[in-house]
Amino acid sequence: ALPELVLELAPAEDDKQRISDPDGSYVIDLPPVENLSVSAKTSSTMRIQWTYPSGTPITGFNIEQSIGQPASWNKVATVSPTTFNWSAVGLPSDTYIGHRVNACNN
Repeated sequence: ALPELVLELAPAEDDKQRISDPDGSYVIDLPPVENLSVSAKTSSTMRIQWTYPSGTPITGFNIEQSIGQPASWNKVATVSPTTFNWSAVGLPSDTYIGHRVNACNN
């Protein structure tokens, strides 16, 4: 059986969605990723893809994964700001699997 697919977007108020200077004089809210979807799925892999508004100063995207219930999110990858997909491999079947993606500026 194929793994159950759950896609979530990181909430806009999540601290990982904000850029601020060291003294806190300004804060820029990063827009959430858009169109998060699966482009390919097998019994143990899935490729997720997304879009992101251009012109936003980011350094990459953090990808989090949760396997099983209750959801427990773990960062599994960070990709460049010009990468809009990622493949999860070695996934268990018949299990809740969630992915969420958020922009970062580290």
